Amino acid sequence: MSVKNYLDKTGTLYELVKLKNLLTSTYVAKDGDKVLSTNDYTTAEKTKLSNIEAEANKTIVDGTITEHGQNPVTGEAIYDALEGKQDVLTAGTNIDITNNTISVTGAVDIDDSTTGLDTTWSSSKINTELGSKQDTLTAGTRVTITNQNVVNVSSEIDDSSTTAANTWSADKISSAISAIESVNFEKVQTLPSSDISTHTIYLILKSSSETGNIYDEYIYVNNNWEIIGTTAIDLSGYVLESDLVAITNAEIDAMFEIFE
Repeated sequence: MSVKNYLDKTGTLYELVKLKNLLTSTYVAKDGDKVLSTNDYTTAEKTKLSNIEAEANKTIVDGTITEHGQNPVTGEAIYDALEGKQDVLTAGTNIDITNNTISVTGAVDIDDSTTGLDTTWSSSKINTELGSKQDTLTAGTRVTITNQNVVNVSSEIDDSSTTAANTWSADKISSAISAIESVNFEKVQTLPSSDISTHTIYLILKSSSETGNIYDEYIYVNNNWEIIGTTAIDLSGYVLESDLVAITNAEIDAMFEIFE
């Protein structure tokens, strides 16, 4: 295998020092928060700004609304002030509104025989109507409740059925899980001709000339033997430690020639 160069710790440190020296000798260090710009700030402009009085033409914006305030206020202050208000009320039947005070001006007619929006029920009528209602139901075991308040009971337990709507008993479920066969491995001299397990991977040792206990792997599928692989590990494409050679400082110097 050809030699593979790599950059080790020593080479990395040398490269960083060389890069630092290159940058400090070639470029100007940044001065604080200043940035490079083609719009140079002249002395005349600085003098002009220095002659402007402090807070000249400054507009003060208040964050709250006061009774005798003279300054503009923020949109947030206006929003907060309006948020606690409501639209102007309009007086309806038997209602009087004066100075934000709502008063009933006539007797309220009680009519237990109607269900209109303008009808007022007696407390006795209200209690009677509430007595015919119940709290919201919660579906329990084998029960469903539709959006139309229809209660349904799921099907009975039936261990003989395999439909999606069927319910199995706990014993049936445990039995079904126990019947699941796991995959096993078995070392053999030759592939068996009887008592063949379809849940077993059979391992046959390869030729004695090969070392490392290498086996071929077989499974029995559709009445035929199929080889599915081997336990051998192919490392031919991997780099060996002996193939690695650290990059030299001279090679790093050659790389930095592109900056010169």
